[in-house]
Amino acid sequence: ATLTVRVTDAAARISINDDAVATGSFENTLVDAGALRVHVTAPGYAAQAREVPEASPRPCFLPAPRR
Repeated sequence: ATLTVRVTDAAARISINDDAVATGSFENTLVDAGALRVHVTAPGYAAQAREVPEASPRPCFLPAPRR
């Protein structure tokens, strides 16, 4: 399976299933099949997390973080 995460803050840290995977956006990254927990943090913003169900064909958007 592949996953794309786009962020507006290049310093945002992205974790998948509690493993740090990137800083800033990434696209079409190969990930383990199955449900995923995506967690995004950035200085000055509230942390955001989302469960992505297995084989989800639809985009899953996190709300814009608030400072």
